[in-house]
Amino acid sequence: MKESYFMGIDTGTNSSKGVLINSHGEIIAEHTTEHAMTNPAPGHYEHDADKDWWGDLCIL
Repeated sequence: MKESYFMGIDTGTNSSKGVLINSHGEIIAEHTTEHAMTNPAPGHYEHDADKDWWGDLCIL
């Protein structure tokens, strides 16, 4: 019987996390990568979606 796998991804304020589990709920692999947040003006914070979010997904 062929095994099924599932991947969960969480992109947060300071990092992105990924986990790969099998159909039995066992963790096969997990990884965390950090990204920066810029502060272009007082009270304003930003992420670069292409660099941080998409870039993190490609690393995970």
